[in-house]
Amino acid sequence: MDEVISMKTITVTKARESLYGLVKNTIQYNDPLEIVAKEGSVVVMSKEDYQATMETIYLSSIPGFKKSLHNVAQDNDWEDWQSVKADLNV
Repeated sequence: MDEVISMKTITVTKARESLYGLVKNTIQYNDPLEIVAKEGSVVVMSKEDYQATMETIYLSSIPGFKKSLHNVAQDNDWEDWQSVKADLNV
């Protein structure tokens, strides 16, 4: 899979040496971090970003959602996110 966004990459050894700072930085700046080991790699991201990603995946899985969202966006008459969700029956 091609890399979608640029992220800092470090080895698991370096991550172990400065774990607290890496976690703090990831949370504060919402910058994902790739940690590479011999067996493969993992991505560390803030809980906020993880939840947003999971919500995006969920919403994208709803049949017709993208088209409905596009239609609602064309109208552009909502006042807040709750109005958008109501219009889309989500």
